[in-house]
Amino acid sequence: MKIKLVHKDVRGSTYSITGRELCGLPEVALFYTKQGYARGGCVHHGYDEDFLLLKGEIHFFDDKTTFALSSGESFHINKGTAHGFKALTDCVCLEVGVPPEHKGDKDKRMHEKIARINEKNRADTSRVSDVGKK
Repeated sequence: MKIKLVHKDVRGSTYSITGRELCGLPEVALFYTKQGYARGGCVHHGYDEDFLLLKGEIHFFDDKTTFALSSGESFHINKGTAHGFKALTDCVCLEVGVPPEHKGDKDKRMHEKIARINEKNRADTSRVSDVGKK
């Protein structure tokens, strides 16, 4: 089994887990996301995706629905569904079902929504860190 750091930024980090031990799954993606930040904006046209929240609380959204999830809960995302989530607490989640070469497909509207959430969180965080400074 191989675990690779894919991306690390102010939101947290993402890892790719691959190998024969996954019993034919192309990849398991592991996300650590800090409170207040969002991920997603993607749409997978040829693949369904399963999502498991290992730790924390999130607010999931797509074009048709929105709901909260807590540690241990999971859900299924049908292929062709643009989606994303906002971390209500620091969280760790797994995504399964989409091969790595198809992870870059973005939905413009959803990607912009994710960007707005993250920009607002960065602005809110910097205002809090400036409290008490002269």
